[in-house]
Amino acid sequence: MTTVDDKTGVADLELTIDWVHMLASFDDGDGKNTEPIEFQSDDPKKQPEKFKHVLSSIGKRAWLRFNSTGAPVKAPAGGAPATRHRGPNCDRWLAGSLSLSAS
Repeated sequence: MTTVDDKTGVADLELTIDWVHMLASFDDGDGKNTEPIEFQSDDPKKQPEKFKHVLSSIGKRAWLRFNSTGAPVKAPAGGAPATRHRGPNCDRWLAGSLSLSAS
C-alpha cells in the first residue's frame, strides 16, 4: 500500500508486473462470445499478435485503487495517478478485473 485516505478508506497499491497470463473472449455482435484467446508473457507460442503490446507492461510499475471494502475502484480521469499519490516510478493505472497470485 502506498497511500490510504483516512477519511474515505480509499487506498492505492503500487505493484510491478513481472508475468502475464490472460484469457480473453469477445462478443462478436450476435450475443455470443468468441472462443477465448490465450496470452502468456513467458511463452512466445502463446503471444497472439493482437496482444503483443501487453509485453510492454512487463517490468513496469502500475497502480490499483481500492475502496474501504477492498473492491477496485475506477482510476481518476485522465488515467494518471494524482501527483500527491504518485509513487516515484509509477508508469500507469491498471483497469478491469485482476487476479493476483504469489509464486
